[in-house]
Amino acid sequence: MAGPRGFYGNIRRAKAEMLLNPSAENAGHRNCRGHRDSGGILESTLQLSEPLDFARLFASRKRDSHKGDYGHVLVAGGAPGKTGAAAMAGIAALRAGAGLVTVACSDASRLAPELMLQTLDAVNLERITVLAIGPGLGPSKDLVERLLSEAKIPT
Repeated sequence: MAGPRGFYGNIRRAKAEMLLNPSAENAGHRNCRGHRDSGGILESTLQLSEPLDFARLFASRKRDSHKGDYGHVLVAGGAPGKTGAAAMAGIAALRAGAGLVTVACSDASRLAPELMLQTLDAVNLERITVLAIGPGLGPSKDLVERLLSEAKIPT
């Protein structure tokens, strides 16, 4: 992944704005290690992810492990007519390494057989380790507020 002018390799603590802001091309070549001067670029609490941040995700799994060792993702989304978005998010969670994935949506007919199902009106966070809210959800303010208030897990 190269940032503007190919300087990604020299940046350890780049601000997101240095890569995403429309004026990022004006940043030039910067080495940000221990550097506090933003050079007129907006400050942010966001940090740039690097390949080393994900290395542990690609480590070999133990031979005696099982799917329960690798987390349980709940994808809450897929309002009527939009279940494909929730189904694709569920498959992406499996491909990213989640051991179990449950999709809470309005229609299970578009779900792959490796995905588990909950209905949107009975979403249960018990034994869930990661929560994704929104793909294809539509205007469900009450559900989102309830999930955010109940969730004590990464969301």
